[in-house]
Amino acid sequence: MSLIQSQPLELPEQTAAVHMALYSSVINASDLFQRLVARDTSLQMALLNAETIMDPFQIMVAAHRAARAEQLGQLRTHNVHSELVFDLSPNNNIREALTRFGISSGSTHVLAVRVGGSQEQFAQEIAEIVEGRQEPIEQLSKYTNMETVRKYYKVPANLKSPEDVQHSVIGSMALKGHS
Repeated sequence: MSLIQSQPLELPEQTAAVHMALYSSVINASDLFQRLVARDTSLQMALLNAETIMDPFQIMVAAHRAARAEQLGQLRTHNVHSELVFDLSPNNNIREALTRFGISSGSTHVLAVRVGGSQEQFAQEIAEIVEGRQEPIEQLSKYTNMETVRKYYKVPANLKSPEDVQHSVIGSMALKGHS
């Protein structure tokens, strides 16, 4: 059984896939962070702080926006994967988005995401890159820090259930840039 989740991404005149792999107990986050900062082109994926992600649907929303921006030649960051990290944010501050939603040198729970390519290729590459314990994607909510999610997305205090919080998060992401 593969622990990698792949979902189709439907775009006008194009179909791709989004591949996700969840890791806990990551011991090489500092090295991965340094590679991202150096724009290492061999890292063809987004490496996310899993504590800021509630559900794979959140990733799919960001991946769709990022892939569409790439398709239209309207990326605001240097590639589709950094654009995905940016599109997780409810605001237009790229540096803040990368800091909040991307991995840091101290990250221990990492969600790796690739837009495009095959699941097999992603599985092989991610196994060589991330040093940690791979978990089923269904375990993602176990690592979500709801206090951080509420803070970053300014979720109203009256929203109590995880479903209501998720709807607020997705709404914030979807409305970014539309005031």
